[in-house]
Amino acid sequence: MNTPDVARGYVPGARPYVQYGERVFSGAASEVPLWETGMPTTFVPPNNAELTISAASASDYGKSVRLMYQDQTLTERSQVVTLAATPPVVTGVYAVDTMYSLNGNVVGAVTATHDGVTHALIPAGSIKFDTAIRRVPGGKRLMISAMYAGSTSGTSAARVSVELVASFFNGDSFAAQAYLITYAAVALQDSTVTLSLPSPLAIPAGEWFGFVASCDKGADVSAGLFGWLEDA
Repeated sequence: MNTPDVARGYVPGARPYVQYGERVFSGAASEVPLWETGMPTTFVPPNNAELTISAASASDYGKSVRLMYQDQTLTERSQVVTLAATPPVVTGVYAVDTMYSLNGNVVGAVTATHDGVTHALIPAGSIKFDTAIRRVPGGKRLMISAMYAGSTSGTSAARVSVELVASFFNGDSFAAQAYLITYAAVALQDSTVTLSLPSPLAIPAGEWFGFVASCDKGADVSAGLFGWLEDA
């Protein structure tokens, strides 16, 4: 790596990273992951899951869906499946990065489930599964440089708090137990806030991270972050 590369901020193995999640709350809630409405209200990570990819509408049969996930070594994997009456299955899943349709918006919801738990969901009329809860791939380190959060509730004026969480603290990892510890939080009431960090926040390989939200009334809450992945 030469001096001009250093001046431009070049880091070996680095690539830009963005993440976004949103959830519509119908009433009061406490520390619920910001992922698609209809997903679980508590965080249950996949662990050697066999994900069944099901389409709620027969109109989606024959469409292709790409599942981006991590295997047991936390290596990033990609598999394309075809939606059908007999749902396809993807095995050996330890984290879901995203899932999206390769043929435009789906007619009905498309879900990826294991033992009754939904680990990914493309809502009806949408093209992609949006989630603010992800896992850092093996051999990588996530550097978070900026984040944002917002809420809207119309006339109800809901009070909302959004927390940036991760599964490690003080050098200890809680990824196996799926414990999420708060690193930062903002309070909102029909507003949006953006935070640029003076120095990046580093999340180690294998750790879960993302956003959870709490509210006292129904609200539409979203949050996301910007940064990059680099070799650990």
